[in-house]
Amino acid sequence: MARFFFIFFLFTLFSPFIFADQKGDENTDEEVIAPVIELTNTPADQWLKDPVLPSTKVNIRGSSAGGTLLPELGTTLAQPVTDYGKVGGVQQVRGLGRSVDDTGVEAMGVPLNLPQGGGVDLSAFPSFLWSEARYVRGPSPGAYDGLASTGTLSLTPWTAQALKGGTAGARFGGLISNQDLRQYFVGLKPTDDSAVMAGYSDGRLKGVSGSASAHRKFQENAEWHLHLLGTNVKAKTEGSLSFPTPHQTQTTSRVIPVFQLDYRFDPQKVLQTEFYYDWGTIKIEDPDSAFNNSESHSTQYGNESVFRNGPMKFSLSARQRTFELTGFKAPTDTLGNVSMGYEIKSGAHLLEPSVSVNALTALGVHPDASLGYKYTWTEFVSVYSKLATSVKYPTMSDRYFVTTGFIGNSALQPERDWTGILGMRASFSDWGAGLEWFHQRRTNVMLQKTLTTPANTLTMTNQGQAWLNSFTARVQSPMFYQFQGETEASLNHSKVISTGTEFPYLSRTISVARLRLIPLSDPDVLQFAAAFRWVSPFVATTAGDHLPSYGTWNLSGKARVIKWGERGLFVGLECDNLFDRRYQAVKDYPSPGRMVALQVVGEI
Repeated sequence: MARFFFIFFLFTLFSPFIFADQKGDENTDEEVIAPVIELTNTPADQWLKDPVLPSTKVNIRGSSAGGTLLPELGTTLAQPVTDYGKVGGVQQVRGLGRSVDDTGVEAMGVPLNLPQGGGVDLSAFPSFLWSEARYVRGPSPGAYDGLASTGTLSLTPWTAQALKGGTAGARFGGLISNQDLRQYFVGLKPTDDSAVMAGYSDGRLKGVSGSASAHRKFQENAEWHLHLLGTNVKAKTEGSLSFPTPHQTQTTSRVIPVFQLDYRFDPQKVLQTEFYYDWGTIKIEDPDSAFNNSESHSTQYGNESVFRNGPMKFSLSARQRTFELTGFKAPTDTLGNVSMGYEIKSGAHLLEPSVSVNALTALGVHPDASLGYKYTWTEFVSVYSKLATSVKYPTMSDRYFVTTGFIGNSALQPERDWTGILGMRASFSDWGAGLEWFHQRRTNVMLQKTLTTPANTLTMTNQGQAWLNSFTARVQSPMFYQFQGETEASLNHSKVISTGTEFPYLSRTISVARLRLIPLSDPDVLQFAAAFRWVSPFVATTAGDHLPSYGTWNLSGKARVIKWGERGLFVGLECDNLFDRRYQAVKDYPSPGRMVALQVVGEI
């Protein structure tokens, strides 16, 4: 294994010299017609910023009533989310998949999904850490993680965004909520090459979180980046209605350092490579029970390198991950990926074929391929399509987890997905519209199965085929007076053929709508937004149990009370679940009810 990573290290270290002799003719009098290849935020962005598939951008406020990203995501994307109720409860983006592991979540090119499975808990990363999020449906040829098969959510820390410019040199603020939550944060950009953000949460969610970023150009064509993301928060987790745990807490700690090197050989040749380490632990403590206490540790470290040469891009990636729970340690997993794509442009047509090879220890090598096509009808309207195959590896818990009452399946085979996407996007000044059809078929679907011997033992097995259809429509338009309206709706239908049940928590109908006040003279003087989210009845368990529909309102407003140049001090008020709707997004975990928060955010 050490030899494997040593080869990757040599490749990334000596790549500038390997490709240096490929500069070609340096005649400066010759006109360069091809566009300059842009350096992206991370090597992973070379694939995540798909030239064919559009993404949805979500601007993150400094804080939200629940202290996490979920209110912003839930009122912008018509996608399923997981919310275990109460401030500090586990919150996740589910997307179109059968589980939260089907949707990849990454920051700075690092997959945030836990190696043992269970997605990523957004409550552990307060919203003040982030500047923006981007969501794109469909598998990515560069997603060597081998888990994300229906979409990827990319998060950008405020510190990383600050180094790119366009943000405040300093940002500070606080939040007080009726749900026993208080948050305070401050972000500084002391120089053009560095930025730091730190914050503290108190109440139901207690602990510190922060990030830091720095970059420096050490040659005319070379630059290094350094990022650090960390959190240590303790949340009250009172359990479900059926199994209450009044004094149970969950402490999540995570530290992620990232080092990235960007090298430009010429306008058409760039190399981006990064090394990262991800250390995390989850500790559950319950003074009322000797059985609810546990502590899990996971690590993952690896490298991703992407070389761009005009329309061609090539990536080489590797990652090693470990997981252990009290009294149990899983075998070490090593993942690898080699991907290559090529953009063929001819007038208004863009064709992008790509191939990739994924490998996971003990489960072998699995090839993938995709073919994307985009037709730019006019400068305002485009249509696109994509066909792709992808492999979804089982999580470490699915394969190895061994404790009382549950036995993993080390021979569990990966799922194989066939995905088709067809869509249209239009944009006219303040107007915008989009239509998209998403279809996916799966084999080797992973399901839990109850064994009679030993009694009541659960294990993961492969049980045949499944399919999913999703149709999404999105409209953005100016409304009356100075209001801007946005709406997105999705119609979903899924089926696991062997059991005859739909995907759990994937509602047939999800719709979101937002109305925003945008004063034309000075947008920062006063802003107001009203958002509505509707979820139709949905299957909540693999046994076919249903949960009823629900709809929630979110109102928010902020006003600038002091002006400093182009920035100022803002005071805001937010109310989530305005009508105190008693709903359940996860079976047996009721919502916390109405949440009201007073916010103060300053930018200099």
